[in-house]
Amino acid sequence: MDKTWVWLPRNSLEYEEGAIKFVCDSVRSLGNPSAMFCPCIDCRNVCHQCSETVLEHLVIRGMDHKYKRSRCWSKHDEIRDAKTNDVQTSEHEAYDLIRTAFTANEFKHTT
Repeated sequence: MDKTWVWLPRNSLEYEEGAIKFVCDSVRSLGNPSAMFCPCIDCRNVCHQCSETVLEHLVIRGMDHKYKRSRCWSKHDEIRDAKTNDVQTSEHEAYDLIRTAFTANEFKHTT
C-alpha cells in the first residue's frame, strides 16, 4: 500500500488522490463494509465511520501521526510481515480487547 501521500500537504491534489485511493482500496479489501475505522487525527482508529466521512476526515483533519508512521496499516486490511507480527503482538492483543469491550458496550446500548 502506497503511503507517500500522507506526508504531503493536505491541500495538495496528490494528497487527496492518495486519500481517495487509500479509502477505496480499504473498502474493497475489507469487503465493502458500511463503516470502517477512521484513521484521522481525531478518531484515531477507534471510531467507525462511513467511507465518505473517512475521506473527509483525512483531507480536512489529516491522519493520526502514530498510524501514519506505522509500517503496516492493519486496520485497513494491510497484511503484516512475519517479522513485525512478533514485535507488535501485545499491542494487537490490547487493541482487540479494547475493541471487544467497546463493541460489547455498543451492543448493550442498542438492545
